[in-house]
Amino acid sequence: MKTSKTINQLSTAATLIAIAISCASHAQAKNDEATFYQWPSSYKTDFTKQNKKAYTSNEYWQVVTGAQLNKGVKVYLSDASTLVKLTPKARFDQGAVFKPQNLELNQIQLGNNLANKQQIVQLAAQKEMALAGFKDGSIALKVQNASLNAPSVLKYAQPLVADDKYIVHVKDKNSAFKLNVTAPLEIKKQFQPQLTIKAELTNKQFSNTDVSARLISPLGESVELKYNQGKIDFSNELAQLGAVKGLYQVELNVSVKHLANKIKRTIKVPFIQTAQTASILTTEINIESNNQGLINVNVPVSIDQEGRFAVKATLQGYSLNNQKVDIATAEVAKFLSHDENLTMPFKVSGLTKGPYSLSNIILTDQTRMMVLPHADTSKAIIELDKAW
Repeated sequence: MKTSKTINQLSTAATLIAIAISCASHAQAKNDEATFYQWPSSYKTDFTKQNKKAYTSNEYWQVVTGAQLNKGVKVYLSDASTLVKLTPKARFDQGAVFKPQNLELNQIQLGNNLANKQQIVQLAAQKEMALAGFKDGSIALKVQNASLNAPSVLKYAQPLVADDKYIVHVKDKNSAFKLNVTAPLEIKKQFQPQLTIKAELTNKQFSNTDVSARLISPLGESVELKYNQGKIDFSNELAQLGAVKGLYQVELNVSVKHLANKIKRTIKVPFIQTAQTASILTTEINIESNNQGLINVNVPVSIDQEGRFAVKATLQGYSLNNQKVDIATAEVAKFLSHDENLTMPFKVSGLTKGPYSLSNIILTDQTRMMVLPHADTSKAIIELDKAW
């Protein structure tokens, strides 16, 4: 299954979450000590984030039993050269792991109704797949003359344990039919959350009845969902906040009739649930200079849910020739159970002067691993934003 690959596609979400992950290297224990770090040089995090990401799928996967494989499973190919991967699916029972029996390459048959055997031009047995990094017991088949006009049948000749599970994964690399989905990277916590997406299949229309969906929680729990013109409603409130335990995923399966065949596509859309667990009172940020190379910035943080929070920001001032410059970037973190000021003691050189302001402010909930929204710079400070 393409779980790991799909999650790795979350490059923009990683921009949000990686900030939290990097901050989480600090101790998570409750303590009264704030930790402070100033980077050797100033830099800005690109935080002009768009809460959407596009995904594309030219593949589908499904779970079948040993009994179904022995009888023959329909597979839907939409590319003249298709890759089919068959993987045993382990099951867990009372802490023990049970794996299905190993598959033999010469026992696999693939054809139209098993009468017209299709040409398999490349085979990779379990040992070869393991050497290539696939240590899940999978077997790969590359089909050269896949039929696009009718479904093919994948069958395993040797008897298998009836209730053993296997994953059939079909990838149509050069297919003209691709599932394109645009979805948010995060949703706000509410009583009945909703995920709104845009889903299109190139060269093909589909309706609500052609789509099945399910929610996979960060803990691996699965719940069936209803898809309605791009809207997916969750019947219950989602429990997990942030990415501390992983990502939520919505798995979409699209199956559309095409001639005597079908076009099938599967895609996973990852997201996190966020809530305003804390906020920065930007209009009350106070900047003080002690004329000893230190600029103390007091950042008031309002707490809605206790946890460890980090404030990262860049101090701005002016050069001696009155050019506005970024002076230093620093971060302060502390466990907070109530509203409190976090102090950032910036070290500055004699080559800069005030007035000073704070920019590129990032507030992170390290306990739940999520970046919180806020205004970027204090308006009160901006009004004084001219060289002395």
